[in-house]
Amino acid sequence: MGQGGTGSGGIEFRDLYVPHANLLNGIDILNLPDSSVIGPIYQLGFSAMYVGMAKGALTCATEYVRTNARPWMESNVAHAVEDPYILTEIGTLQAYASAAEALVSQAALKVNKVNDALQQDLSTEAIADLRAQAAVLVAQAKVVSTEVALRVCQDIFQTTGARSTLAEQRLDRFWRDARTLTLHDPKPYKARLIGEALLQGKRPAISMLS
Repeated sequence: MGQGGTGSGGIEFRDLYVPHANLLNGIDILNLPDSSVIGPIYQLGFSAMYVGMAKGALTCATEYVRTNARPWMESNVAHAVEDPYILTEIGTLQAYASAAEALVSQAALKVNKVNDALQQDLSTEAIADLRAQAAVLVAQAKVVSTEVALRVCQDIFQTTGARSTLAEQRLDRFWRDARTLTLHDPKPYKARLIGEALLQGKRPAISMLS
């Protein structure tokens, strides 16, 4: 339905130079060290893609409204860009997308703090606390970015109108990609992780998922 090429498949690079310092070898994803932030970084990548889908959908939708959409007959305006309903909906979706983007950026900064702390003389317990805080914030970013991507990619059609659903417009690709990729690992498990941290003081597991 969407996302024909994902990390679950295989990718072959040819004639590509990678500096030796940038090579990652010998990572056992089933036995990551307690200080590893590979999981949060991996999850942040998904959240960033969800935000990108939402922003891409909004970019295409706003351009369509400017150039093709018509105002509703009861709006009493001449152009779609003046339709109060469309203005409100586009403004709301933009606010959601911006909020999701800000949370993803905040989570990324938190992960960077863990990396910085690893270069300092901090106790194992202090590092574990920082890593847990980062993983919880990353989970929050994934929950929110999932909801926002699905909402934005679906609701743009309420601003662009029925003609925008024609296959030739390809506006459906954003929703199809978002709906497919957001199933990669279930959002409820991320929400449960957050709840466990808040209510039980539980640290997220050290894995590729948290």
